[in-house]
Order: sequence, then structure tokens, then C-alpha cells
Amino acid sequence: MRTTGYQRTQARVVRAGDVTSYLSIEAWCGGQVAVRVSTVSLTSTSGLSRDQLPGTELTVHANLTAVADTDVDPGDFRFDVPAPDAQPSRTSAIAATA
Repeated sequence: MRTTGYQRTQARVVRAGDVTSYLSIEAWCGGQVAVRVSTVSLTSTSGLSRDQLPGTELTVHANLTAVADTDVDPGDFRFDVPAPDAQPSRTSAIAATA
């Protein structure tokens, strides 16, 4: 797999369906084009339910030089991990330290 153009960047879940979810990645097309990802990948990585995903911020490793949404290829999802009894955080660790 080529890694040219791939960078870690912030993303936000804009929609979460049964099978497919959509991310807005500000560093790619100004976040105006939604990128498809597997809902199962997001729920299993975050520990959140599908209903909790919309609005959640995370970081992803994505191809920011992609021309088409199918080539952005976001992966390596990273969410803030809340304390065991706390409400899930809706911001990423990067946003919290900025």
C-alpha cells in the first residue's frame, strides 16, 4: 500500500448508519465531501453505539492528496477514551490540547 499523501488529521462523524458511516475531514476538501467508512469499525474502536457516533470527533490516518472520496481511505481511528463511569467524550485528544 502506498502511503504518499497520508497524514493523521481530525475528522467528525456526520452520519452513522447500520453499515456505513460518513466522516467529514476538514483537511480534505474543506470537510465538504463526506467520506464513507464502516460503522462497525467506528463502534468497535470507540466503544460507542451507532446512535452516539454522530458529532463525535476523532483522528484518522487518511490520504489527503486524494482526488476522489473513495481514495481518501481513512483508517487507524483514534477516539478520546473517557473515564469508565464518565459520559463519552465528543472531542478528540488533539482538539482538547489545541
